[in-house]
This record gives sequence, C-alpha cells and structure tokens, in this order.
Amino acid sequence: MVAQEDVLSLPTQVCDLNLMTVTPEDLRSISRSFTLSSMGSRRLNSMVLWFDVWFPGGLKLSTSPDNEDTHWQNTVLPLATAPLQQDTQVKGELSITQDLTNHRFLNVDLKYSVDKGEEITRCFKMDDNCNDNDF
Repeated sequence: MVAQEDVLSLPTQVCDLNLMTVTPEDLRSISRSFTLSSMGSRRLNSMVLWFDVWFPGGLKLSTSPDNEDTHWQNTVLPLATAPLQQDTQVKGELSITQDLTNHRFLNVDLKYSVDKGEEITRCFKMDDNCNDNDF
C-alpha cells in the first residue's frame, strides 16, 4: 500500500461505473485523459491507481492511500523519475483493457508528459506473474 504522505497530487477520477447497469462490453476498454498538479516540490517515480465502491446507506469501500488497507490494495505503476515543483502538471491518457488471453487480467497503457515535456509511454501487463517484488 502507498502511504498518503507519498501521494504528490490530489486524486483525479478516470472512470465512473454504475455497477447496476454496466455491461461486459463497457469494461473491455476504458480510456481517459487526466491532468494532475503536484503539491509541493518532490520527485515523481510512480502513479497510483485505486478504486472506490459506494453501497446503499452511504457505506464506502476504498483502496485509496488515505484509507485502511484492504485485500485489493492499490496498483502502483513505476515511472521514469522526474523532479516536480509546486503545481507542475502531469498530463496524459490512461487506458485499461481486458487481456485477450485471460479476461481476469488487465493491460494498462499510460501516455504522459511532465510540465509539457516529452511524451512518455509505458505499458503494463497485469497477470499471474505480478507480485509485490516486481517493483
């Protein structure tokens, strides 16, 4: 789990699904643009993904760094290290697709740039070989 004090920006939502109406086709591929602004001067070295689920009665399950650990944890995408100053913008597009060989696995494609710099592309294949020691 990533600690909240290690998060460099406010969160941004890249996906919102209604689990009562979503279809399998809706989940095969999700792509969204994002813009993050750094809070303070630090070094960027990864991106953290998590999900929140809201249940009737206001109950919330969150894998966010500012919540207690859960079975699902967060997903950490390692990135090239980049220095950030206060309000440096990281812009990009995140694409999550269902793996063609195993529908339980995900492929994550990330294109991003720091402060209007060169666009960087990273591809991550999440499968049975992923574990905490991979990063």
